[in-house]
Amino acid sequence: MKKAIISAISLLICAQSFALEHKFGSGWYEFVSSDQNTKRDELPVSSYINGNLVFFRNDTAYMFKSNSDLDIGTPLVVCPELMELKIEGTFAYDERNRVIYFVRRTGDSQTVIYEATLDGDKWKNVKPLQIKGAMAEKNKIEGSTLTLGRYNFSHPGVKGFHNLCLAERGKAIYFSGDFKSGVGGRDLWYI
Repeated sequence: MKKAIISAISLLICAQSFALEHKFGSGWYEFVSSDQNTKRDELPVSSYINGNLVFFRNDTAYMFKSNSDLDIGTPLVVCPELMELKIEGTFAYDERNRVIYFVRRTGDSQTVIYEATLDGDKWKNVKPLQIKGAMAEKNKIEGSTLTLGRYNFSHPGVKGFHNLCLAERGKAIYFSGDFKSGVGGRDLWYI
């Protein structure tokens, strides 16, 4: 009986492996490692100015356009103006209004959403995004992006805001966040 169960499980695993190989290896999708990969960490890609894309490798921001085979094109252009912002993870760029929204780690390892305005080739007016929290109350919560609310992301064990995405022509910012008032772990939120 055990041999029959083990054989059935093995057959099922082989069939699933074949199905995945068939789906991703024969025309559905092609899963390809970029030529730009190194032994260092390459972090997620964000959309930027004029259809360019940006990724971070260690503390350096690289801008590129994909080439004809859809790989990360060269030359990679270093973006010191983004490196000065100390961005953590992805960012959301509103090209129409020339505003960037990003997450930055604070001294207590929490993360806060910031915004900045592009002036020429420099980001100016860098400031935490002020968000009205749920269940509003009169008192401002010091040290938090959430300015009015009974919950505060800045408490021990909570990671804060992650991986911003801009939508609805700049009317909404979506992100994942780990908050006390959430369902558990990282949840999806929007402002």
